Amino acid sequence: MDSILLIAGNEKAKAVLKELLTGCGELTVVNNGNEARRLLTNRDFGLCVINAPLKAEFGTDLAMHIANRGASQV
Repeated sequence: MDSILLIAGNEKAKAVLKELLTGCGELTVVNNGNEARRLLTNRDFGLCVINAPLKAEFGTDLAMHIANRGASQV
């Protein structure tokens, strides 16, 4: 896996997931769906991990948005 996008608003979960994903590829971490959508307009990731619920949304719409792009595993 070359690049991973982690979307997580919860700091404790974010820390655990970062530890699990370190060494699996280039890791980019964002706090919410809006940040993720902005990044995804210019870049593709091999894997996107969403720790739901997010602060402003549950995460389902974001997962479907990413999956419909066809460039990432969610």
